[in-house]
Amino acid sequence: MNTKFEQWSAHARTPETRTRIRRLAVFERIFHVLGVVGVCAFVVMLAISWYITISGESPWWIWFLDIGVLLASIFPYFLTLARLETAMYADGEESVGTITSVVIDPRKASDSEASYDIAITAEHAQAGRIRRRTSVATKPRRGDRVRFRHNTRRPDDLHDILYIGFEDNDPEARS
Repeated sequence: MNTKFEQWSAHARTPETRTRIRRLAVFERIFHVLGVVGVCAFVVMLAISWYITISGESPWWIWFLDIGVLLASIFPYFLTLARLETAMYADGEESVGTITSVVIDPRKASDSEASYDIAITAEHAQAGRIRRRTSVATKPRRGDRVRFRHNTRRPDDLHDILYIGFEDNDPEARS
């Protein structure tokens, strides 16, 4: 198994969670390979469908079959990724922190899909002040309260975060 998933398994507090992380990591690899094969099959089927359409004998459902193959091959992969991320933080602690900085993500700086990198600081009863970083699609403001999950209590383990949401559930109040 990948060392990344071994580290997440080490953070798990129960044997059931460790087993679930390992099982989902295996499924993630299997579905990744199947997804790559499915995308390749989609490209081949697209070329064949295009050739059949040009020859004039194209059934109406052939394009839906192509898209169905693509979706059937990549959907399990993304579903497994989402379940794996949830499993990795299943035994984690939930905290509420305050946004200390907001930066527009330069990798996604288009007008239609803005993403914001935020830094969060939270007070923890045993660890003192902990800091985390994550990206969000909703425009945040400094001082907004954010709920998140984390596995470690190390103060500067910046990427140990599963973003849950803003404490104020009204997005209109933030804009």
